Formats: sequence, C-alpha cells, structure tokens
Amino acid sequence: MRLAAIAPIDVYSVPGNHGRLTRKPESKGIAINSFDTLICQVVEMMLAMATTKHKVKFYYPLSGDALFRVYGWTFVAAHGDRVGSKGGQGFLGAIATIVRGMHRVHAYYAGQGVTIDYVMVGHLHTTAYVPTLGFSNGSLVGPSEYSRDLRARPEQAKQNYIVVHSERGVIEFRDIKVGASAEGSIYQARNQS
Repeated sequence: MRLAAIAPIDVYSVPGNHGRLTRKPESKGIAINSFDTLICQVVEMMLAMATTKHKVKFYYPLSGDALFRVYGWTFVAAHGDRVGSKGGQGFLGAIATIVRGMHRVHAYYAGQGVTIDYVMVGHLHTTAYVPTLGFSNGSLVGPSEYSRDLRARPEQAKQNYIVVHSERGVIEFRDIKVGASAEGSIYQARNQS
C-alpha cells in the first residue's frame, strides 16, 4: 500500500469465464454472477478495514468492460473471453484471435461514438502489444493445463506493465516476469553448461 500513499489507485473488476457462477456464458448479470467480482469486493472490504488513509477506489462495471481514462487517453479493459473472436489461426495461434478481438472492440465502441485508444485483454494467456489496438496480458500462473490443451507456446508467469504519458499516450510496455526457476525449465536458460 506504499503506492497508495503516493498516488490514488483505481481498481477495475472485469469478470471472465473462469469465475462465472452460471453453467453457460451469459450476457445479463455477467459481473454480478461472478466470483471475480466477489473476490474484488472482498479485497475492497479488507483494505477498508485495514486503514482509511489509502486512496484506493474500486469499480465494478456491469457490462464486463471497464472504460477509463488516463491523462485523457481512453482504455477498455476486458477479460477477453467476450471480445467477439475465438480460436487460433494455425501457426499464428492466439495472436490472430487477439488482434481480431481488439479490432472488434474498437469498432463496437466507434459505432457508439466512443473513440478507444487502447484495449487491454488477457484471456488467451499470451503477451502481446498490438500497435494502434492495445495489449494482451500473459498469465500470472504461467504455463497450465489450459495453455497446454490449447497447444499454446508456454510462457513464463508474467504481468504487463505500461507507462502512459499525458501527451504521447503509452510510451513504455514491458512484461514483468514473476516466475521462479524452481517452477520448471521454462524459467532457466536453455544451454547451461
């Protein structure tokens, strides 16, 4: 909570497919009927009980998409399971699906008169920066049964980090690798002697 002592923090809860309480995906009640939303509410309550000096605000958009602005640049955060694109494209794998989904999110909001600068998704466990469209987050859990079943190329556990400039938009993109070498060979150099 050191960061909250320096600057306000906004937390946006966007539900995905893993935390849903319903058997099949639904359109109505996606945020309300989700463990993802519940977990975020529990974190909010824990922070509220711990102290009131931290400047942390929580938002729970009912649509499943979080629209927010950073220095006037408009972002949409979505889990990625409902961006209008599914499946891979041969050797392109998840990247084609990510690009197609981001394009559809931009087109959807443009049809409502809202210009989006960046889309942020994470559903396909693949890190990507797609110029003019947005960012796809890897996975904090790293390789799993899900990525194995997709035959996705294993990625180390990681989290996106972006820096936004008031006049230039996103000026830096990095993936922060959070895994440990004890978790498997994916975290070790290939040809160690």
